[in-house]
Amino acid sequence: TQLGLYELKNGRLSRNPRFSQLDRVGIFDIKQHPNGDLYVVTYGNGICRISRNNLHFYNSRNILPTDLVFSIRIAKDGSIYLASDGKGVFILKDEEITVLDQDDGLLNNIVYYIYECRNGEIWICTDEGLSIYKDGKFQNIKKIDDISFYSTLWVVEDDAQQKYLGTGNGIIIATQRGDKIQARQLTTEDGLPSIEINQGACLKDKAGNIWFGTLKGVGCYFPENRFSMNVLPKVMICNVYSMDRNKLLNDEKGSLD
Repeated sequence: TQLGLYELKNGRLSRNPRFSQLDRVGIFDIKQHPNGDLYVVTYGNGICRISRNNLHFYNSRNILPTDLVFSIRIAKDGSIYLASDGKGVFILKDEEITVLDQDDGLLNNIVYYIYECRNGEIWICTDEGLSIYKDGKFQNIKKIDDISFYSTLWVVEDDAQQKYLGTGNGIIIATQRGDKIQARQLTTEDGLPSIEINQGACLKDKAGNIWFGTLKGVGCYFPENRFSMNVLPKVMICNVYSMDRNKLLNDEKGSLD
């Protein structure tokens, strides 16, 4: 939360006094390392590793260039990728930090989200669009055809390796064909609750469905359908009244009097 780290235990939320150093700090992300350690991302105090109830901070007082971190991604090789607000991408490995920023080819230094794809590519969501990092090189995408990748907030991959990107203007579905990427956009016309997608609010469930958060509620996309469909709910009209509040619909007959 914006007020620190809480534990859910026996159906109740409470602060753990052992983690008091995280009180009143905005918590933006939490991930578990394969070794069991928890990494807690804060916006204002870097990241915190919790190992056997012991806390260790990585921040500007030791090795991080900034304390403003949005999210974390733990790669298959154990490397820890951090998305920072204004300083690019930090890679933490063996207690050392590597920085990737615009000087290295990153599209923008404001980074919201990082995702490791099955093919080994690292998709980096920035304020100006998408950066794809592989073999030490960047491929930057601001627009495909008329679809803008501006303010890309998250990315998730389905079982067919199709990517879904949440943006400030709906969801982009990206399909790779070799080195080329085809894109199509989903908006409220396709059934989205809102085109304003929330930062980091995405999940692929066990059935392969893509869940996401918007400013007007949660949505779900079913990849097996391959097309988003608007389905109007069935409505049962029970009563109809005139302006003078006289009942016009007969409940028993189901017809107008």
